[in-house]
Amino acid sequence: MMGARRLKAIVVQKAAKPYRAQPARPEEYRAASSALHKAIAENGAVQARTKYGTFGGVRKNAETGILPVKNFRSIPFDGIDKIDAQAIVDQLDRNGGKYGLSCQTGCLIKCSNYYVDKGGRHTASSLNYEALGLCGPNLLIDSLDTVAEIKQICDDAGIDAIEMGAALGLLMEAGILAWGDEKAAIDMAKQIVSGGEFSNEFQMGIEAFGTFLKVERIPAVRGQSFAAYDVRVNKGMGFGYLAGTMGADHTVGGGDPDAEGSYVKSTIFKMNMMAAFDSVFCLFMMQPILMDKTIAASFFKVLSAYFGQPWDMQRLLKVGSDSVTQEFQFNQAAGVGKAVMPKMFVDEKSGISCSAFDIDYEDQTARIQAAYLGGSLS
Repeated sequence: MMGARRLKAIVVQKAAKPYRAQPARPEEYRAASSALHKAIAENGAVQARTKYGTFGGVRKNAETGILPVKNFRSIPFDGIDKIDAQAIVDQLDRNGGKYGLSCQTGCLIKCSNYYVDKGGRHTASSLNYEALGLCGPNLLIDSLDTVAEIKQICDDAGIDAIEMGAALGLLMEAGILAWGDEKAAIDMAKQIVSGGEFSNEFQMGIEAFGTFLKVERIPAVRGQSFAAYDVRVNKGMGFGYLAGTMGADHTVGGGDPDAEGSYVKSTIFKMNMMAAFDSVFCLFMMQPILMDKTIAASFFKVLSAYFGQPWDMQRLLKVGSDSVTQEFQFNQAAGVGKAVMPKMFVDEKSGISCSAFDIDYEDQTARIQAAYLGGSLS
């Protein structure tokens, strides 16, 4: 967008007096924060997340068909023992890496890691599930060191590893790279980020890139690559891709069907919740807060003390719904059209679950958009 507007740079003048946020009720805030930290640290789900990061569900996702394998063909992955959560922790321990790290000051979940390869070389911080899924099994690669190197290439260039993994998958789909060729994948990633072969085509986006390669199986919604979840199994997430404003973004939020098979109500709740936590805390805080009433009470005490006003779940969800409403308003003004699920997920059945993405989504997604734009959220 900056280029299209011929904008060369943005200059920010240093403030005469730096702004420092201060809680409205400092003593109450410190006490509530301490209680929240203690409750979070003692939560079993958080402890597992701290140790295993975002990799905790890798093996289960492989068994159920959620893990992307060979450009989302949903087939068994023979190398799962080399890349599951325990294998990652074992490798970090063996090679001098670290896990249980904070991504930033004040992080309570501590799911980040410092990846060190078998040669003792630091190659990625932090290696995560999405990069693993798209740059690993999606390419039929089972080497953690290879995935970490591709991830760091992307990080250094400011490129999402999800998009890179999807692009490499399309190059393998087209027969330009061989499935599972680790060296070729690394070399191609380097070429793409350095302005070499396929660099210009990659910059056009994953859908345009797939069209350029004459590939039919392109895992994308609204031009955004699928995260590491097969929507023929995780149908709620797939519906979220279609109902939300951002395309195939796994942080949009997708719900579950009600007794009548409608995803509308639960998806609106999830979208509001995800947007709210994106605004005030880490998304991974949702799980302990929704699971544990003690943690939830401490959490709202922290917000209430900081802002000097009562906070509860209703107010938190209002933050989320206002954010998503603005996104829908932007899309409407920009003329963004309907989202469409790629045919590969509708026409092809999962090789593991034998299911397809069979949600009749057009009416339901239209109702969700109308609810936000018409102010009829409940």
